[in-house]
Amino acid sequence: TESHDFEAAMVGFSWGVDPDQQSMWATQSYGGGFNLGKYSNTQIDDILAKALGELDQEKRKALYIQMQNILADEVPSVILFFTQALAGVNKRVHNLFPNAVSIRWNAHTWWVD
Repeated sequence: TESHDFEAAMVGFSWGVDPDQQSMWATQSYGGGFNLGKYSNTQIDDILAKALGELDQEKRKALYIQMQNILADEVPSVILFFTQALAGVNKRVHNLFPNAVSIRWNAHTWWVD
């Protein structure tokens, strides 16, 4: 992966609870991230930087939607699948609301009887 001497690469990864995707799409992530295809788009770089510094959730969401729309048009990488899983949780755990991304997205708000 250091020489980028390949026609295709298959990698496995998972996103954290924060929607920041600089490690995959930022120009600066050639060396230390998942940007193995050397994707570079200054508009994406700008959106990612703005989104990371945005505290207003709705504005941040709009920036990530804008980023995803650009990526959908350019298709710099093909996502083959996203893992689906079942999880069991004891009924003593409260405030657990799984979503399509992760069962742990709001783990900091959980509490146990």
